Amino acid sequence: MRNLIIFLFLIIFASSCSVPLNFQLSKIGAEPEEYKQRIVYSLPETVLRIDIEIEKETYIPGPYKLYAKRFLGLDNVIQDFSFQYKINSVDLKSFSEADPELFFSVNVIKGSMQWDKYLSLTKHGFIFQPGQSDFLPIVSEKGIMDNSSTSFHELSMKTNLTEVKDTLYKTIVSDTMLIRLPVVTTSQQVRTLEQKAMEAAKNLFLIRENRFYTITNIDGDYPDGKAMEIMVSEMDKMEKAYFELFAGRVVRQKFTRSFIYTPDPSNENQTYRLCSFSATKGLSDKKEGYDINLELIPMNNVPLISDSILSLEPSEMTVNKLVYRIPDMAKVRINLMDEVLYENRIGIYQFGSILDIPVY
Repeated sequence: MRNLIIFLFLIIFASSCSVPLNFQLSKIGAEPEEYKQRIVYSLPETVLRIDIEIEKETYIPGPYKLYAKRFLGLDNVIQDFSFQYKINSVDLKSFSEADPELFFSVNVIKGSMQWDKYLSLTKHGFIFQPGQSDFLPIVSEKGIMDNSSTSFHELSMKTNLTEVKDTLYKTIVSDTMLIRLPVVTTSQQVRTLEQKAMEAAKNLFLIRENRFYTITNIDGDYPDGKAMEIMVSEMDKMEKAYFELFAGRVVRQKFTRSFIYTPDPSNENQTYRLCSFSATKGLSDKKEGYDINLELIPMNNVPLISDSILSLEPSEMTVNKLVYRIPDMAKVRINLMDEVLYENRIGIYQFGSILDIPVY
């Protein structure tokens, strides 16, 4: 703030040493009939962007879930296809834009104004040139999914058909005797789900056994170094694939959704509903679940200065003065019921005051 005061003083001093200047500040559409130069600027307003990242967990039951207890001794396995949402993070950023209600026209009637000196106030965020903004693009809502698939691969090392041998008896008539001869027949049948689950369980325990011998190197015939690392890593992947056939799989997907809010210029507490959140449906604009609210509490650190200049008639607008805006601080909270998801303090121009600076 001290640097700003010095900067403004230098502007006034420099202006006093030049040719007498006479200009009129007016609102857009109320400019004087005659003027030599003209420039338009606006006062800034604060815009808030809230980014909410949620994570969706999809629970997929394994094809051999019914045999998890029998073959692997597992009790708590995924039985049904379901979804679960949770909030990972909440972030808030503030940006400055031109206030559409506070555009002004500087109309030079006499002398010449050094525009670059005054427009340098934009570096401090106190005035805005038309078209200027520091707003960043809204975050995409596209989800980021992990590499896990929603389907299971067939890991059986045997064909889907199995041979079944059966003994039939053929009766032969010889003279006065009946002779029954056994005949062995072979047929092919499709393997049952239980048979496939049994094979998968055997392979799972075989992988664990081989990994044990590989790591402990009991026989002394296994490689070491990088080769050992790769072998163990691949066996871990195989074990996980077989295990998921029984226990099921959890697929995680992250989403980020952005919300834009422009605080009201009144110096009163404000509550704004962003959306609703449900553990089963995620974020929704409808009333599904519990509301996520943005709460703003002005701190009133900046003394309230009369804004009478904004209520003047066009013929009464100030001469040889520029107006600028200074922000005030506010507490900001984002709540989900009684839980505070985000809390901070930020400067908001709408909560501040509008002042004028003389120029000669």
